[in-house]
Amino acid sequence: MKTFAVSLILACLGVTASADTVWTYTGNPRSNNTVVGIPGGPPGSPGFNNNPCACALTGSVTLDDAGNVVAWDFTGGILTLTNLNSRGQFGFLFSDGTISHWDILLAGLPAEFFIRTEFNGSISHAIDFSTGGVNVLGNPGTWVESSVPEPSTLVLLGVGLAGLLAGKRRQAKR
Repeated sequence: MKTFAVSLILACLGVTASADTVWTYTGNPRSNNTVVGIPGGPPGSPGFNNNPCACALTGSVTLDDAGNVVAWDFTGGILTLTNLNSRGQFGFLFSDGTISHWDILLAGLPAEFFIRTEFNGSISHAIDFSTGGVNVLGNPGTWVESSVPEPSTLVLLGVGLAGLLAGKRRQAKR
């Protein structure tokens, strides 16, 4: 009974440490833009080929507890840019605990590769673009949040469970 009481008190004292937050983005494979242009025009122009690979921009951004971007990984068509092979500019506006407006521009190293996603609240200003083959206009994607526990929290949980198991074994030997 004493072991149970101590375990209960320790469980109540344990607080999950502050953790990074991962936001996952899922774009759309189809554009709401009704203008189907000629392949090869500049992005945003009537001559631009709308999403030739019929694929969606997907990716994730990791924010630390202060809201700073610490890592990213985005795929657009045949192109994948991460914090290891690109540099990024990020702008987020949070509303009701979710990302409501965003502007992300990733430039590969070397800089001829680009991934961009932008939504400022207006459908006419929603874009997913990648030199890997994605161009979706006027159809913003969605963001989903997931928290990642700190490694120290998981270690402490494991040590606590191992201690309880060891105590039970010792008690069973008596």
